[in-house]
Amino acid sequence: ELSRDVEMIPSATSPIGVMLRKATLELQMQLELFARVHAKSSADTRGETPLPRKRKETRKDGERDAREKMKDEGKDKDGGVGGRGIEEIGSRRSEDEWRERLSELRPFDARLAAVQRGFLLDGHRGVGKSCVLNYLIPWARENNWLVVYEPLPSRYAREIGDIKRSSAGVYIQSSFSQEFLERLGRFNRRLLEELPVARRCYGQAALDGVHRLYAERSYHSLLEKALEKDLDEIREQRDEELKRGSPHSGKDADLLDSQLREEILLARERLALWHTYRGEVSIPSMKSRLPNPASVWEIAEFGLQNEAFATQALYEVWEQLKKQTQLNVLIAVDEWNECFPVSEYVSMRYEGTRFNGHIPAFHLSTPRLLSRFDDAQQFQRGLKICATSWRRSNRRDYRPDLLGVRQEEIRTVRNFSPLEFANFVAYYHKKKILHEFPREKLDYFYMLSGGNGFQARRLLASLY
Repeated sequence: ELSRDVEMIPSATSPIGVMLRKATLELQMQLELFARVHAKSSADTRGETPLPRKRKETRKDGERDAREKMKDEGKDKDGGVGGRGIEEIGSRRSEDEWRERLSELRPFDARLAAVQRGFLLDGHRGVGKSCVLNYLIPWARENNWLVVYEPLPSRYAREIGDIKRSSAGVYIQSSFSQEFLERLGRFNRRLLEELPVARRCYGQAALDGVHRLYAERSYHSLLEKALEKDLDEIREQRDEELKRGSPHSGKDADLLDSQLREEILLARERLALWHTYRGEVSIPSMKSRLPNPASVWEIAEFGLQNEAFATQALYEVWEQLKKQTQLNVLIAVDEWNECFPVSEYVSMRYEGTRFNGHIPAFHLSTPRLLSRFDDAQQFQRGLKICATSWRRSNRRDYRPDLLGVRQEEIRTVRNFSPLEFANFVAYYHKKKILHEFPREKLDYFYMLSGGNGFQARRLLASLY
């Protein structure tokens, strides 16, 4: 007998099936629904609409015949139709056609809206959150999904590596970005070579991954200082001209108020100087060295070959995955909660703050890319699954809604109940993982492990 949180799936290669948690099956069905709905949407976009069902055809034909019959009866009753009646019939016909089209599109829109774009796996330590991800990722790769998997985001905040602070306050991790791109290309190179580059969004990231316009904004204070210095020189020059009594130009002769005239002239000079100085600001970009990449893989390969542009290439690939509509994309992040504590890196800029001199992990370029849960809505054909991990720290009473996670997007994996633990032990016994386990000690080991899968495996593997 199986309980409500454990399911047995038949196996094609073994007489014993596969035991899965219900959260695993639910997420697998969500992935299947996501792929099916988006495959239908892409087919409809190409004009490959499937044939309607016979029942729908019969119902539509019956409604159309009824409308035509009512129109014929109206003609016989009125003894003819005038110009106004013809217009009314034409408007009703067009209205009926639009209603038919909306009725056909409404069920598909409802299915598309019902597909969720992100899930958060939560639970205590050792309940099997990583096990859920480790089952879904091979399944997605077997079904031709482009999978971006990060099992250890904590390493980017704890391992030693070179970091460089950008003008936007983001710490660039070029070596870690190269490792991320290398792992991404190891499993998805064929799919990345098939993806064309969206030219509209290519080249918008700076070296640290932030948007190019945001990076330019950090230079505005320097431009303001240069502007004020030039404007002071212009004011001194204007004052000397006024002392010498030089006349103003004819274009400004009609301005009676001299103070207003000076303010307008200075505003014109400010705009001209601002436009000149802003044109001289150049943000380094890989687009100048790789202007026309043929595929997304060329962007990733450029980042692998040039360490200075690795972080920018990683963010460019991420942005291309958001805009593409050809492949199903699965973003899987384990230890997602490790993207938010402070890192092992220290900086004087954080002295006297709540971070106590340590750089927050989400200010590092690689954890910053993985920390945003709400960017799952920006993927036109992507789904994001994150899992928490309390291996390094004690479980906290945190609020996922502050991170953009809604309540219906949380899937909690819990400890085994006594019946689930009994089935768990029986499954291990049938798989020849356990040998000669005494049935009378089942309750005793459940008490020792508390129904926790990690603790139970460690106890049973060491003793039986």
